[in-house]
Amino acid sequence: MSSRDRRAPETPAVEAFGPRLARLRGDGGLSQSGLARRIGVSQSAVSQMEAGDRSPSYGMLIQLAEALGVSLAYLVGADVEHLTAGEETHFRRYRALPATARKELDAYVEFLQSKYAKSDES
Repeated sequence: MSSRDRRAPETPAVEAFGPRLARLRGDGGLSQSGLARRIGVSQSAVSQMEAGDRSPSYGMLIQLAEALGVSLAYLVGADVEHLTAGEETHFRRYRALPATARKELDAYVEFLQSKYAKSDES
């Protein structure tokens, strides 16, 4: 058997922490400075984490997850129900909304579900 045959099967690439942090921040409509203000660090610290030059402590990970409206597990690489990229973006945008806007959006979703359920019955 050749070494080529013994290779482990290729697995999908896992998004590294820095790029994931940058994507989540962007999806939430935050600048590096905005995220830094939310968690009480400098913009430079956020930039370094996104570039992979700085590893956040466990406490910092918790603060980042809270500030970005995601679970700690998702922040560090776990999947969320195998959502498409577009669904993940909507999910993060929803979480970034204030409570009153979420309620409005929930009501609109219920309206759309009702509207399209009726049209499906016809």
